[in-house]
Amino acid sequence: MNDGRGPSVSPASDRYCKGSGVTPLGAWLQRFEHRNLERLLTAHGGLTSGTKFLEIGPGKGAFARYLLSRHELDYSAIEVHEESARALEADGVTSICSAVPPFPLQDQSVDVVFAKHVLEHMASRSQAVDFVAEARRVLREGGLLILAVPNIVEVGWLFFHDYTHNMPFMPSSLRWLVTDGGFRVLRCVTYNGPFFGPLRHLVSVARKLLPWSWLARLQTGYPDEGPFFKAQLTFCASVLVIAIKT
Repeated sequence: MNDGRGPSVSPASDRYCKGSGVTPLGAWLQRFEHRNLERLLTAHGGLTSGTKFLEIGPGKGAFARYLLSRHELDYSAIEVHEESARALEADGVTSICSAVPPFPLQDQSVDVVFAKHVLEHMASRSQAVDFVAEARRVLREGGLLILAVPNIVEVGWLFFHDYTHNMPFMPSSLRWLVTDGGFRVLRCVTYNGPFFGPLRHLVSVARKLLPWSWLARLQTGYPDEGPFFKAQLTFCASVLVIAIKT
């Protein structure tokens, strides 16, 4: 973390995206994941017309653009990287450039707080607790908190490939964090890349069986570089919690 407060997007992860473009397959996988996330949020009332939707760490804003193309949301973002924040503003997306926590927003000012692959970058347990407390502060009564993080149970040592990862989570620890923070968990699911439900189990098994390190070494000379290694990371397991402010 650059300033000790916790970036909302990983610089190491961002390194893989800059200048690389998105392949047609990558774009399809991204849209597939967005559709699945959209279904989950819709099922819990998180995407109704006029919803004040706050995303923490939107990065290049792919999910923001997807949602805004399909829903009438009052969307805003908090993004730590100036370049990404400016790009979002240029596209007409309200964006605040800031590290979190705290959240630079008023009390009870939003309906949904969404943060995908942010919480694992918190510098400490206390900062993760503060993040959830800040989410509760800015949410209105009955507001939703949606968090997604890598599932350390399945990801294993790959979690620490990104040097900015500090806080490993498993489903139980993520649930307890939000419960202790004053939320009631509505849904907790594990998914692999864009795949949810039974299909994600097949993807999980395939990811473990394929010789990713060998393929990466054959291509780049290193077991942890190149497209094959990035593909392995794409299909790693994450855990997502949807919780309501109580």
